[in-house]
Amino acid sequence: LSERINPFRFFVVAAPESFSLGVAYFHAVAGAESLVLLMQDIVNTFLGRAERGLSRPVELYPRSYGGWLRRHPSVLFRKLASLPTLVRNLRRSCRPCYRDAQDMSNGFDSFSLTCEDLHRLTTAGKSWGVTLNDLFLALLLKALSPLAVDRFRALRRNQLSVGSIVNIRKDLGVDSRRTFGLFLGSFVVTHAVPEGISVKALAADVHRQTLRIKQTSRYMGTPVDLACARVILSFLSIGRKKKFHQKYYPLWGGVTNMNLNTLWPQTGGEKPIDYLRAVSTGPATPL
Repeated sequence: LSERINPFRFFVVAAPESFSLGVAYFHAVAGAESLVLLMQDIVNTFLGRAERGLSRPVELYPRSYGGWLRRHPSVLFRKLASLPTLVRNLRRSCRPCYRDAQDMSNGFDSFSLTCEDLHRLTTAGKSWGVTLNDLFLALLLKALSPLAVDRFRALRRNQLSVGSIVNIRKDLGVDSRRTFGLFLGSFVVTHAVPEGISVKALAADVHRQTLRIKQTSRYMGTPVDLACARVILSFLSIGRKKKFHQKYYPLWGGVTNMNLNTLWPQTGGEKPIDYLRAVSTGPATPL
C-alpha cells in the first residue's frame, strides 16, 4: 500500500478525580509487551519521571529476527515433525458452532479475580506441579466442555482444542525496551475432557502436553502454521475463507497471558496501576 496508516488510536475516559488512558491498535504492528512499555513511557513522562524521552528512537521490526528458524534448523525440523500430530489432534477436535459463520464482529466481556483468588490459583498450581498458564488452559477446557456435549456422541471429533500465545522475546534475545514489534509464538492443547474429570487431573494432563512443547520449542514454529494457512487460503473464496478456521483449525478458545508486575514494577507510595487489556477474537479463536 502506498498510503500510510496510523495503527494506534489513543483515548481518555474521564472520572471525577482521575482519568484512564487507553489505546486501541492494530495487533499486527506489535505485541502487548511493546504497548505496555510505550504506555509506561507516556505515563512516566506525564508524571515527570521519564527514564528516557519518548523521542528516543527504538528499533522497529528488526529483520535480524525474521530468519530465526532458518538459523536454528533443529527447531524447524522438530516443528515440521510435529505437524502430523497437530493435524491428527485437530481432526479429532469437535468444531465450534457459530450462529453466523459470516459474522466477523467482536464481543467483549470483563471480570476480575481478587488478590486472594489469584493467590489460591498460584498456590494450587505450585502444589500440583503445573504452571499458572497450564491451570488457565485447564480451567478454559473445563468451562468450554458443557458447550460441546454433542462431541460425546461423535465417533471421531470427540475432543476439545484450545490455544495459547507465547511471548518469544527471550528466545530471540530481543531487548524489549529498545525493540518495538511483534514477537509471538503459539501452541495448541487437545483433550477429551471427560465428564467428571477434576481440574487437578486435567491440569496435570495439560502440563504433560505443554512440557513437551516447551522442551522442543515447538511454539517457535508458528510461522510454519501461518505460511501453510496463507497458501491454503489463497485458493479459497471469501465465503470459504471465513469458515476455514472453524472447519480445519477448530480452536474453541485461547489464553494470552502477561505478568504486568515484571514489566511495570510499582514503587513505594505509588498508587497501584490498574491495567486492563482486551484482545480481539475472531474466526481463528472465538474466545
